[in-house]
Amino acid sequence: MKHQMGDLTRYRIKKRRNHCIACAILAALLCLLCACGGPASSGPDGQASDGPGTAGGNASQSETPGMMAGTAGSGGELILLSSETDKGRYTTGRIYDQDKVTQLLCYVDYAAAREIPLCAQPSCAHDSDACTAFMKLGNSATAPKIGSGNAIFFVIMDGETGQDEIWTAGPDGSNRRLLVRSTTGSNGCKPIAEDGAYLYYFYESYREENGEMLQSRLYLARVPLAGGESEDISSWEDKNEGAGYEFLGVSGREVALYRYEWGNPMENAAPGDTPPQETGAMADAQGDQQHMCRHSAFLLNVDTGTQRELGTWSSSTGSVGCSCLWEDGRLYWCTDNAYGPIHWMDVDGQSGELATLPENPHDENAYYMLDCIVQGKLLIDCFSPAADSTLRCAIDLSDNLADGGFAGNAQALTLRYLYAVSEYPVRIEGRSETELLVMYEIDVEYSPGFYEDGTPKENFSATSRYGLISYEDYFANRPNYRPVEMPYGSI
Repeated sequence: MKHQMGDLTRYRIKKRRNHCIACAILAALLCLLCACGGPASSGPDGQASDGPGTAGGNASQSETPGMMAGTAGSGGELILLSSETDKGRYTTGRIYDQDKVTQLLCYVDYAAAREIPLCAQPSCAHDSDACTAFMKLGNSATAPKIGSGNAIFFVIMDGETGQDEIWTAGPDGSNRRLLVRSTTGSNGCKPIAEDGAYLYYFYESYREENGEMLQSRLYLARVPLAGGESEDISSWEDKNEGAGYEFLGVSGREVALYRYEWGNPMENAAPGDTPPQETGAMADAQGDQQHMCRHSAFLLNVDTGTQRELGTWSSSTGSVGCSCLWEDGRLYWCTDNAYGPIHWMDVDGQSGELATLPENPHDENAYYMLDCIVQGKLLIDCFSPAADSTLRCAIDLSDNLADGGFAGNAQALTLRYLYAVSEYPVRIEGRSETELLVMYEIDVEYSPGFYEDGTPKENFSATSRYGLISYEDYFANRPNYRPVEMPYGSI
């Protein structure tokens, strides 16, 4: 499953150089990881381009610079939080009433093929705090996520203070209570996992002066599920304008992360009497160094704060070097801008190589991205700017990868939707035991209108359509969708 952490770096990114912003956007591709009819409490169950393989509280300083070791947690394995369950998917929806917009916590019920508010009150208008799905006007919430099945977790941003709050509730939205409120100078809360005793989350602290970002630090913290004080486990300082982190997943008591760091800003290191030709060469070398990005994937133990590296690589402007995917304790990667095989490495150090794409796009600007794993098949997308199209393939992982051998051959997947003038592979939004929830169509509408000064304009709106499709039909490229009603918006 892919994961992203762009909201944790939103304050840092807006102050970056253009090439740093481009890297952050590409990095996000790595991760490149649910009776107004709401579900009952028991409903949702509960340098090389070779890639990674080459290479609070009473916390105390560890051997790794910039990191801290926290007290031990429950000792149970970390459970990844996800908006998906076998029976449905949590979302956020909206009710529009003239110029007022009310946000709701919702759930897409796969059996009913419909999006419903997390509210069990008959005939509820979903317009007050008495409704378990209701969000106060001006506040905004993220889609709820669930771990063990006993509770959901979601973040509410207070519209007045701009601060984040982490809330928990029952799987049906009942018994909502506050777990964590961010303090002044911190924000970007992102719950990622639980272990039966603690909720683990990221947040960012920052310091601004005259609107300029002076310092920021990313924290991994935890808070007791029963309520109480939170504690910081580890932190990373943004030592220059080009550093960032993305969450990949969990394994046992470890958290998998991806880090990128651009070269330091250029400095005039040439002495005043340096010959012009040498000065130019030194400037070119400094420029190359500045535009190089260093990457790494590593595991962090939440009990000790220590980390172990899975691999490092480097890239230049316009590329993140590798597209990565973390799933079930294994890191998959491929070169992001060159045709070739897909590699993997697990937490025990075993590694191997998978089959390549079935066909070479013969486009030097093609971009490759690992998407997800479905029914034991790894999905990879290849975007070709020359053809303005994206090819999706499925690579069978059923062979014994522990032997380091090749997996089965890649299969082309042709189910697509049209947006503007380009076609894209249908977007997978969730999965049950028998079906996939996908976004399979976008309806675009244009209507004429006028600006206040009478100048004509064209209004544009796009409506996404969702459906459920069996695994058999999906991999057979048959568009047999069971439409899903989304009365409160899109996923």
